[in-house]
Amino acid sequence: MSFLPYVLLGAYVVAINLYQLFFIKGLANARDSKAESVKFAHTKILLAGLFGGALLGYLSLFFFKYNTSNLLLMILLPLMIVGNVYLVIWLVRGSMVLFAG
Repeated sequence: MSFLPYVLLGAYVVAINLYQLFFIKGLANARDSKAESVKFAHTKILLAGLFGGALLGYLSLFFFKYNTSNLLLMILLPLMIVGNVYLVIWLVRGSMVLFAG
């Protein structure tokens, strides 16, 4: 049994979550230093959440106190968390058979 697909999936999930964390940290630092705002910041947060970084993105919004008043982020990120968890469970349970050789 090859564990390579599981290792790759785990590395991907960790990488996208760390990207989300550092992106939101950078946004919070830019807000605090009154720097120019990043274009399409909410779109990038939602896109990274869709690709698997919703959990750490949602938690880092509260940790860095960045734009928690945005209703779209507060509703869509928890829904994406549920979808991400469901997708990972689905991939680990049976769909990884495609990679078995």
